[in-house]
Amino acid sequence: MQTTFKFEPHTHTAETSKCGRIPACELVETHHALGFSSLAVTDHLHETYIQLLYCRDDWNTCVDRLLDGYRRAKARADELNMFLLMGIELRFVESDNDYLIYGADEDFLR
Repeated sequence: MQTTFKFEPHTHTAETSKCGRIPACELVETHHALGFSSLAVTDHLHETYIQLLYCRDDWNTCVDRLLDGYRRAKARADELNMFLLMGIELRFVESDNDYLIYGADEDFLR
């Protein structure tokens, strides 16, 4: 018997990333309907996105706004018995490159 494991490693939520077009709950539901076992929410974290979150002077508020999409996706994934991995698409001021970090948690950001 073969077990199928479908995993999407790079998604963005409409709640957090400007390139995310689908709300977090719908993103999870769509992947679930397509037979995915898990996915990673990798919303953006860099200067431009922090400016869009309107929280530049309060890091804890920035973290809460950054995690909004992930938290909504996680709650829906738990209801559907899906595994949701927290990731971050990170960009440093000195570079135009983006780096994916997987397995982050809220403590990592605080």
